[in-house]
Amino acid sequence: MKAENRPPVGSFKIFILTVVLVGICLGLNFLLVKGVSTLQGIGTFLVVDNGDSQPVDLIHILGGQMERLDYGIELYEAGISPRLFITGGIDDVLKYREYALDRGVHAEDIFPKESQALTTYEEALALKQFLDQEQAIHSVMVVSSPYHMRRSQLIFEWLLGNRVKLQFRPVPFERSGHQRRWWADPGSRQSVIG
Repeated sequence: MKAENRPPVGSFKIFILTVVLVGICLGLNFLLVKGVSTLQGIGTFLVVDNGDSQPVDLIHILGGQMERLDYGIELYEAGISPRLFITGGIDDVLKYREYALDRGVHAEDIFPKESQALTTYEEALALKQFLDQEQAIHSVMVVSSPYHMRRSQLIFEWLLGNRVKLQFRPVPFERSGHQRRWWADPGSRQSVIG
């Protein structure tokens, strides 16, 4: 091929650069569209909600955040259960207990009197030990934050097996400090990644 029939070297470089840039733009667009749905899917997977609340013998409110306690007390007030089981660290449980009493929960409806559970596993273990003493309890609702529910479900089902029927109720997003678009909110992002 003669030199006069070849495209100028600069034109070829511009053509290649244009193809690469268009490819990058199309790839980013695809990732943004599919990425958001993937991120939403991750969040959706972590949230376990058994739907409508059926009456249970006991509501177990996991420690860590006041939104959980508020929601658990609301379920108690709605007649979902006659008793609450509140776990967390020693100081937290004393504070939670006082708060529940101030909200009108009867002292005889709050168990245990104290707790030293600092992890979800320890909270499930505390419930298991309580259930070993309280054979009349056949159903328990576990209340926690939305993105904490899948892990809670796995731990509680593993430790309790078929001993009781379990329901899992997350604090509704509208009432929690967590966002459905978790990747855009620092607190929600930390919960999902953690």
